[in-house]
Amino acid sequence: MAERLSGWARALAWVAVACLAGATLVTLADIGLRALSRTVGLVTGRPPGLALIGIVDLVQLAVMAAAYLAIPFTFAGEGHVTVDMLHLRLPYRLQTLLRALAALLSCLFMAMILRYGIDQARLVAEYGDRSATLGIPLVWYWLPLLLGAALSVLITAMQGTSLLLRSFQPRR
Repeated sequence: MAERLSGWARALAWVAVACLAGATLVTLADIGLRALSRTVGLVTGRPPGLALIGIVDLVQLAVMAAAYLAIPFTFAGEGHVTVDMLHLRLPYRLQTLLRALAALLSCLFMAMILRYGIDQARLVAEYGDRSATLGIPLVWYWLPLLLGAALSVLITAMQGTSLLLRSFQPRR
């Protein structure tokens, strides 16, 4: 089960990378079009007017998706910051117990984010809220958060439980 969750986390991380790449490309295209428009405007005497519409909507959605879709991968790889100078000097059982505590607190935190996200997604879906320029339903902005938070809850719950049990076993 843990391997399957890690596989899902890796897949979502690749989607997050694609979202960031897409946001970057769209932003660069907009910058290029504006520069071209300015140059053409100087030559022809017309005011600049070329730009992509809805860049803010698209980039916000992509960055929101990237942030929350990458979080489960970080949890799966236990890639969060530790102070090795202190952590590695502790006895094995205490190290493992602290890692379990961190995972379980992370699980609680991500569960609260998931709960809040569900409430907010439900609200924007009920009201039919849309983004300002392109009219993208705002519930689409909440779906990556919900997916990333839900997977993070599962991963951290499994890690925390496993580490907690391991902390009470003799070291092999």
